[in-house]
Amino acid sequence: MKRNLGKIAIIGAGIAGMNCAYQLSKIADLTVFEKSRGFGGRMSTKLIDGFKFDHGIQFFTAKTKIFQDFIYQFEKKGIIKSWEGNFVEINNNQVSKIKKWDNKYKHYVPVPKMSSFCRYLSEGIDVKLNTRITKLVKLNTKWEVFNDQSSLGIFDWVIIAIPPEQLMPLIPDFYDYLKQIRDYKMQPCYSLMIGSKNSLDIEWDAAIIKNSILSWISINDSKPLRNRNNSIVAISTNDWAQENIKKDIEYVKNTLLTEIQKIFPQPIKNIAYVNVHKWRYANIKKQNGVKSIIDSKNRLGICGDWFIKGTAESAFLSSNNLIDNISTHI
Repeated sequence: MKRNLGKIAIIGAGIAGMNCAYQLSKIADLTVFEKSRGFGGRMSTKLIDGFKFDHGIQFFTAKTKIFQDFIYQFEKKGIIKSWEGNFVEINNNQVSKIKKWDNKYKHYVPVPKMSSFCRYLSEGIDVKLNTRITKLVKLNTKWEVFNDQSSLGIFDWVIIAIPPEQLMPLIPDFYDYLKQIRDYKMQPCYSLMIGSKNSLDIEWDAAIIKNSILSWISINDSKPLRNRNNSIVAISTNDWAQENIKKDIEYVKNTLLTEIQKIFPQPIKNIAYVNVHKWRYANIKKQNGVKSIIDSKNRLGICGDWFIKGTAESAFLSSNNLIDNISTHI
């Protein structure tokens, strides 16, 4: 073990969890557990039939100096690039406010896909993918971590970096912060993914949508180092997703496909692939409370974008806040 600082279990391999792993791996032994088959959480990518879809976070920005400095080191290495796309606003199916994104206010994307960044942060770290944690058991000053089948080990600390609705079943009833965590309510959305054999005859790469059940459209192949297949990602509004959260997925797919066809100047033809992904816990309105939770008595830390706002930068800031606090206790 590194400098006898103990073992840490981190639940979640999104930005928050992987930033914790990346930073704390320098001073502790740790294992990351992720229920999905890949890295990134909402910063993830689907590769299907030759099409590439960043179907969660579309890009991210860096407003705070600490995040700017963090991102800059990876930009220098070519792991993250600026997406210099043509951006528009579409209101009632009419295009307005055309703007070229540039280096003055960067819109970052990892390359060659959105999940690449969290995968890079994982280098040299023990990450268990396809591993859903179902139970945490307190053993005096330590924690035993379980999946559906068996114990996965005993740890000195546990850090949880997943949405509040997913972490609630893991937390023992005696935990002091249960009521506080219950107050955080994340919002859903749907991501529509379309792959077309035809080139798309439009003059923009990204659009914010007003007065529609869609809120955003990206031409995914316009991002740096993507393949040049015609890949479209369209994101529903949170309100529409919430109203239709229990609807059949075919209904959702067909409704969103009809909506995007109204928005595009020409119908999307020769569609080779179309599907929809449900993000039950997609984002959250701006919060004004704590940036993370640390319980030094029980050796449990919790972080995530939902403490601040539903952005990649918020995930980083929350996890950094936790790292600063936990480092004084390990």
